[in-house]
Amino acid sequence: MHKKVQLALVIVLLVMALLFEIDMRLNGWRQFAQSSPYYHTWLYPMLYIHLVCAVTTTALWLYTFIAALRRFGGSPQPNDYSPQHKHLARIAAADMVCTAVTRLDVLLHGVCRVRRSIPAKGL
Repeated sequence: MHKKVQLALVIVLLVMALLFEIDMRLNGWRQFAQSSPYYHTWLYPMLYIHLVCAVTTTALWLYTFIAALRRFGGSPQPNDYSPQHKHLARIAAADMVCTAVTRLDVLLHGVCRVRRSIPAKGL
């Protein structure tokens, strides 16, 4: 069950990251953020902290997942790799929390307030 859940999550992560990157490349983000009163505050450097956490989370999670596929095989059973897998998983989980917390700051102080200030087209 754990393997199936992780596989589904990895697929969702990769699809969402791809869609997000496509959106950022096509639509950008600075034009939305620059009108925010928070753009020139602590929020902007927080974006870089968030990006570091997000990239390391993705890399660590993928490494942990691929290593587990190689080391546990088709029918996962505890083995000599289990302690290392558990250790890596805990680090990845902590990194995921860092990613979520830094994203929450960006979302609550930046995007939510910026989007409210942009008039809807056609109104």
